[in-house]
Amino acid sequence: MLDIHKRWIAKLAGMIDPDRVARCRKVVRRVFDFEPVEELPFVARPPADDGGEPWPTYPYNDAFDDPEKMLVNQLGMVYDGLRAADYRPPNIRAHFGTVILASVLGGPWQLTDNSLPWAHHLEGGADAIRTLADRGPGEPKSGLGGRCFQTVAFYRDALAEIPPLADAIDIYHPDLQGPYDVAHLLMGPDIFLAGYDEPELVERLVGVVTETYRRFIRAWADEVGFADGDGLTTHWNFTIRGRIMLRNDTTILLRPEHYRRFVQPFDARLLSEFGGAIHFCGRADHLVDLMLETEGLTALNSSQPELNDHGRMLRTAQQRRAVLLGWPARMLPDDVRTGVVVARG
Repeated sequence: MLDIHKRWIAKLAGMIDPDRVARCRKVVRRVFDFEPVEELPFVARPPADDGGEPWPTYPYNDAFDDPEKMLVNQLGMVYDGLRAADYRPPNIRAHFGTVILASVLGGPWQLTDNSLPWAHHLEGGADAIRTLADRGPGEPKSGLGGRCFQTVAFYRDALAEIPPLADAIDIYHPDLQGPYDVAHLLMGPDIFLAGYDEPELVERLVGVVTETYRRFIRAWADEVGFADGDGLTTHWNFTIRGRIMLRNDTTILLRPEHYRRFVQPFDARLLSEFGGAIHFCGRADHLVDLMLETEGLTALNSSQPELNDHGRMLRTAQQRRAVLLGWPARMLPDDVRTGVVVARG
């Protein structure tokens, strides 16, 4: 490892306070139990640069094929969280974008100039989707899946030399999206018309993706593990109850009847086994109730609650005992004392 990286990682190790991490986790556990807390857990922006030497960061494409640079970039986010002194857990991931599970199933992808990988839909239309469905679930270590496991093995070897970091930093599962979103990456916009013209094919495709997701998480549990002896794990900026976070950005374009058929039952298969959260961007007023009804759901993350009936979303989530993650402080009534992780700034 480069000397500059060793120096910064040593500085990070000196900032880790295991007692504070444990205290924050205890508060979050109470929030998931819907017990009132004196201070709602929050995530915040780190303070402005203090004028010192900035944490070394690398362009995404440079880090894509270099696990050391990817680790340094990930640890930079831990550094920002520690500087913010918020409830963000110290965690990192193998960062290969949104195309990981699609690639496991044979979906093509490419790197762009300097951003996350871009998916290409399978050529051959419905016939290609039938072939994929007939072939069945993908193996977790095929495509970019193998890169995820290899990268995490590198992380562990590197962090093992610094016990304070090895003990404190969680490695969470990579971005696998959600079953329908991955199906959309594979089929492209034709999936929306197929929901009317060939609904059984859509169900078969989403079912194969769901089983591939399940196999990936089971393999992750066996080889990487989940630090969830207390029922909590970490994902992104949050500590959550359960093991997974499904991303349902594409699904907000669906009508409720299609969400009930092509999304909710498949999400429920995963959440009922692993527990966890659903994330979505955009406006989903027409689907929020269905999301919150999903078996196994413990939390919901809307990145743009201001585009939704946020008052209704908050009330319904509290009634269903689902924690809202990253809820803007300005949208929070003064009398809410649990069931929310607040976003400040």
